[in-house]
Amino acid sequence: LMRYTFESKSCETLVDTDGRREIINTESGPKYGNVCALYHSLLRLYLIDLKTRHLIPIDFPLPSVQLMDFRDNLVIAVGSAINVKPNVFVGRLDDNIPEPSIEWSQIGTNSSDSLKDISVESYWIPVTEDPNKLLTAILVSPQAVKSEAAPTIVLPHGGPHVIDYNTYMSYSNKFASMVCSLGFKTLLVNYRGSLGVDEEYVSSLIGHVGDRDVKDVIQCVQYLCDRGLVDSHRLVLYGASHGGFLVTHLSGQYPHWNFKVCVSENPVIDLSTNPDGTDIPDWCYVEAFGTSLSYKSDAVLESMSAKVMSERSPIHWAPNVKVPTLMVLGKRDRRVPSTQGLKYYRLLKARGVKTRCYVYDDGHCLADVSVDGDLFVNVCLWILQHLNE
Repeated sequence: LMRYTFESKSCETLVDTDGRREIINTESGPKYGNVCALYHSLLRLYLIDLKTRHLIPIDFPLPSVQLMDFRDNLVIAVGSAINVKPNVFVGRLDDNIPEPSIEWSQIGTNSSDSLKDISVESYWIPVTEDPNKLLTAILVSPQAVKSEAAPTIVLPHGGPHVIDYNTYMSYSNKFASMVCSLGFKTLLVNYRGSLGVDEEYVSSLIGHVGDRDVKDVIQCVQYLCDRGLVDSHRLVLYGASHGGFLVTHLSGQYPHWNFKVCVSENPVIDLSTNPDGTDIPDWCYVEAFGTSLSYKSDAVLESMSAKVMSERSPIHWAPNVKVPTLMVLGKRDRRVPSTQGLKYYRLLKARGVKTRCYVYDDGHCLADVSVDGDLFVNVCLWILQHLNE
């Protein structure tokens, strides 16, 4: 967190990112402590003391909060959770140091459209390869089956360097709450490389995509299967962008899991060819090689480097795929060209795998209102069609 002073044109660090998040032991198992203020698994408000450079957390009645406006110590914010639709809150900051606080009042409500029949549970799972790290996962369940093994949609986030919070304000979380009405649980996985822990946790994935992130997702699935919370015989894979990259990896690397359905939106299928059409060609090199090989626009990709990138891509595992696969693509996608998904679709079709492809006149996020609704219906129909085959 930096501060820039316009008068002196100087820049200084207020809060650095070199701290390490400690693991603390609790009655329910190991969890992360609150060491790294800039990395958190919840959306929180902080007050910054510019003199002491200290971040002071502000309590809020819901798991996630987003600041809308702040003036004359009056604060307006929106709070939500996966099972609580967004509500508007107002409060006045009492900035008596060292214990500043806000007394919140809710001025908007979505209580008429209740989501109280949805359970949201968080899990901290030690990484098999590195016990000094924990995976964080959120299991969203219909209340009626929250303690039972039920059909589950495994939904890793995109990015990869983002995080799934307990908030309603994201597509994947809204999707998770909606499919509860169909009887599905949804598993949101924050694999290594996600935000929310510390800087080292983020960088640990760089140079290891298609390996560590894939292993982390399957470890979370296994963890919950072992505890009787997820039905290992009725698993669905669904992901967008890097999440799409991961679910196509999973269906190829773990065919013995017999996943019932796979849905992949705008995925990178071949890291070696994606730089030809993406607006972030350097991303492919950083994620595949780390610091050992940098992208240069005037250089030709050497054959050995292309081989490494291909082997870290879902295309390498495509011959193993047998799960019915739906590809959802944006014709105007500048982040991941639609040719990536079309290549995978045509390959699966040629190999006799049940597959279908929808191409929308939209960009990478497929966020147009008409597209969003049609996409949701088609995804649900594909899942329901193949779940019990």
